[in-house]
Amino acid sequence: MERREYIEVQCLGISGIPLSCLLAIEAILDSKELPERATIVTHVKDRRNRQEEHLFLFHDWCRVPLTVVKSGFASGYSGDGPKTFSLAICMIRSKDIPIYGFDAGTTQFRLIGQGRIDKQSYRRIMAESEPLTWPWPLWILDEHEALLNEGKLWKGLYWRGERSDWLTNVIGDIAEYNPMTGKKLRLATDQLERFEETEQLQQIGILVRDAWIEFTQKIWAGLTNIDKSGIGPNDVKGMLERSRLYDKAIKTASLAVDMANKVEHDRSITSDVARACVAITAIVMGMLMKSAERKGQLWRQRYYKCPSCGSLELSVITKGTLDFDGRPIPMDYLACNRCKWEIEETGLTTPPF
Repeated sequence: MERREYIEVQCLGISGIPLSCLLAIEAILDSKELPERATIVTHVKDRRNRQEEHLFLFHDWCRVPLTVVKSGFASGYSGDGPKTFSLAICMIRSKDIPIYGFDAGTTQFRLIGQGRIDKQSYRRIMAESEPLTWPWPLWILDEHEALLNEGKLWKGLYWRGERSDWLTNVIGDIAEYNPMTGKKLRLATDQLERFEETEQLQQIGILVRDAWIEFTQKIWAGLTNIDKSGIGPNDVKGMLERSRLYDKAIKTASLAVDMANKVEHDRSITSDVARACVAITAIVMGMLMKSAERKGQLWRQRYYKCPSCGSLELSVITKGTLDFDGRPIPMDYLACNRCKWEIEETGLTTPPF
């Protein structure tokens, strides 16, 4: 059997979340190095009602042959999917980047969205893609076309303002759950606004990586009835894979962790990739929190690891404490199994193990 050779692909955005995908496109187009061309990949979901799903391919951007912005876009519906799709097309057109179209079947669309594109499929996409000519009344909203024609699309940047408020709120929710994680994400966001040098951008990767470690350690503390053996305290992917939370969020979290490592170590990293890394991380952390909360496994206590030695091996113990009359009263303590640190803890409803 002939072995398939896959091309190098990087994926941005989260399928089904329009704002995440629009932010990824903004990051690409707001960078110093623009892609050579863009391809809109379309899957017809309901032919009778002309309802379609879309994703974008950007060719030769940031020294990567192909960048996939996942399927957060739609047409033939109402809501954020068509709105962000219209904006994305106008944003690309405003940069004078050639736009092509390619129709894909259900399986092919799914594989492209996952970044699984072999050389044969890529040659087919390139051969069968056709240049799209303006206007596209079924895809473009009148208000966006007016902004584009008046040269005001990027001056308004109203989607960026929406992102700022939204991202601040998401990071705020994360900080309420885990202050250390929130602090690191806020530092990363602040550095994005102020720095552009490679070494400074690499620091963002370190902050995001450490944020993932802190966040996952606390999620891990709330998980019950699973085997926790063989998982190290910094093994973010291992903890997430064994957590049995929302499967799609876990897969995207793994990509976000890989992206943080890329930002940290890549000497040619750009601010747009670092920005996408922070945004995607915040989105996925929010999804994981919701998943853990629905399953009753969102550990809300202050201590999820030992403040003395950093161990994740905490347990709840009950000891007798004498009251004023000398009578024993059982009290719950959170204790470290490694160094024997302990603290009186009230309101424990879910043990860490």
